[in-house]
Amino acid sequence: MVNCLAYLGFNDVKQAERITLAEYQLRLEAYELRAIRKREDQAYQAWYNYAVQATTGGKNPKWKYASVQKFLKDVGIAKSLSAINAQYGRSSDNDKENTTKLFQRRYKEFRELKKRGLIDMQAWKGGG
Repeated sequence: MVNCLAYLGFNDVKQAERITLAEYQLRLEAYELRAIRKREDQAYQAWYNYAVQATTGGKNPKWKYASVQKFLKDVGIAKSLSAINAQYGRSSDNDKENTTKLFQRRYKEFRELKKRGLIDMQAWKGGG
């Protein structure tokens, strides 16, 4: 009963009392698989932490991965993520570049309008 409440996702004692032995064993196996997956994820995290700190060169070491994107590309995560994003219609790195360019263009327009006196900066200050 305690295992049901502590580990198997039951919130109600009555619900825990109604499960069959087969369901209990199935849920316990699922819990153990989740625990194994969690330990595996922790091992990967430790490995990635080690790998991302790798350097090249002897006397003048340089970081092997200059950016997170390069590390993700080398590990193969970037390609998988792009495929998932394409499948579900999420934005890609191209969209991020377009967003950055759009922001830069609008900021340039803002500075020009401000320079011509068409933007009142006092309007942006909160009044009491």
